[in-house]
Amino acid sequence: MVRRFRFVPDPPGVELLKSPHVMLNEWRLSGFAYGDCDDAAILSASVAMAMGLRVRWVLLGFTPSGPYRHVFAEACERGRWVDFDVTKPAQFPAGLRICRRLNVAVTP
Repeated sequence: MVRRFRFVPDPPGVELLKSPHVMLNEWRLSGFAYGDCDDAAILSASVAMAMGLRVRWVLLGFTPSGPYRHVFAEACERGRWVDFDVTKPAQFPAGLRICRRLNVAVTP
C-alpha cells in the first residue's frame, strides 16, 4: 500500500468515498490507487479482511471537541494491531497533536 497508494484530497465541499473495486481497477490500469485517508482505509481494510484478519477503523481528532479529521485501518495479526495509515505523511503537518482516538470494529 505504501508504494502503490497516492494521496489525493477530495474535491472541495465533497466527501468522496471510493469502493475497493474502483481503487483496485485504478491500481491495475495505472499502477496506483488514488484517494484520501478514508479511501486508503477502505482499501486497506478490504485487503486485510480478504486475508482473514480482524480489522478496525481508527478515527483521530486533533482538537478536544468537534469532528474527527482522520481515519485509517488497523489489522490484528498474531494478537497485535498493525497500522495501515499510508496517508499520514502526505496530510499531517509536523507537530500535529492527537487529542482523541476512537477504535471502531469492522465487521464483514
